[in-house]
Amino acid sequence: MLAVTLVVVTSRPRDQATSSIVRFSLPIGQDADVYLGGPDAVWGRPGITSLTFSPDGNLLVYSARGEDSRRYLQRLDQERAEPLAGTEGASSPFFSPDGAWIGFFDGPSLKRVSVADGEFEAIVLNSQVPGTFSTFSGVTWADDRTIVYAAAAAFPSQRVALYQVEASGGEPELLAEADSLPGALASYAQPHILPGSETLLFHARRSGDPG
Repeated sequence: MLAVTLVVVTSRPRDQATSSIVRFSLPIGQDADVYLGGPDAVWGRPGITSLTFSPDGNLLVYSARGEDSRRYLQRLDQERAEPLAGTEGASSPFFSPDGAWIGFFDGPSLKRVSVADGEFEAIVLNSQVPGTFSTFSGVTWADDRTIVYAAAAAFPSQRVALYQVEASGGEPELLAEADSLPGALASYAQPHILPGSETLLFHARRSGDPG
C-alpha cells in the first residue's frame, strides 16, 4: 500500500493577505499494487508518469503493476478505487482541464476515457501519424480543447517532435520538428500549456548535447 501526501493551499479574499496549507495522506494500493517503475524506476521520467490528480484535486488515477496493469480511479471521498476497464497496458494518464476525461497512451495510440460512464474514444491512432512511434515523452491538455504531445519516431531517427491535435480526435499537426544539424533543437519533451492556451512550455535538447 502506498500513501500519497497532498498539500493543498487554500486562498482567502484578496483583502486578506494570509492563506493556509492543508496536508493529509491518502492511502492507495488497497485494490492493486501501484506501479512506480521497473528495475530502473527513473526511466522515462518525468515524461512517462504512473499517477495523476484531476485539476480540482478530487480524483486520482494510478497505474497498477503485475498481471493487473489497468489504470485505477480513486475518488478522494471514497475508500475504494475503481478499475478502468480497457486500460490494460496504458501509460501516462492525464486529465482534461474540466476533469471529465482521462487521457492516456495505449501503445502507439493516444486515447481518452470518460470519467462519468467509461466511454472510450480514440484521439490519435498510429495510422494517422507518419512513421511509427516508439516512445512518448509527455503530454498536456489545454483549455481550448487541444492536446500537445511529444513523440519519438522509431529507429533510426528516434528524435522527438511536438504535435498538436483536437481533444475530440483528428489529424495531428506538427508543431516543432527535431533537427539533426549541429546546435539545432534535436529533441523535445514534457510539454505544458499554461492557462489561456497561448503559451507552451517544453524541454528541448540541442544536437550534440549530452542525452
